[in-house]
Amino acid sequence: MVGTCTGTIDGGLDEATIVIDLKGDGSMSGEGADAPYCPMTATWEVLGSSFKAVGKDECDGMSVSFTVPYSKTQLKGTWNASSGNDGTFSVRKQ
Repeated sequence: MVGTCTGTIDGGLDEATIVIDLKGDGSMSGEGADAPYCPMTATWEVLGSSFKAVGKDECDGMSVSFTVPYSKTQLKGTWNASSGNDGTFSVRKQ
């Protein structure tokens, strides 16, 4: 799944386009192309059949996590933040 993925993120802050970059060293960055989602950095891993990522947004340091079934081409699942916001996202590898 290493590479750039694009799609949508939705939740308490409305739907927006998101670009996620997954690096081979386990680091991840994500940025909503539309406000109000803040850029974020995280670490990611695949455990069995699950993809998990945990990091912080770059606006105010809120913890953000993503959990989805693992796929080599698409990630579609849920996210939540320590602010109480949560929602869904769906991205496809480019």
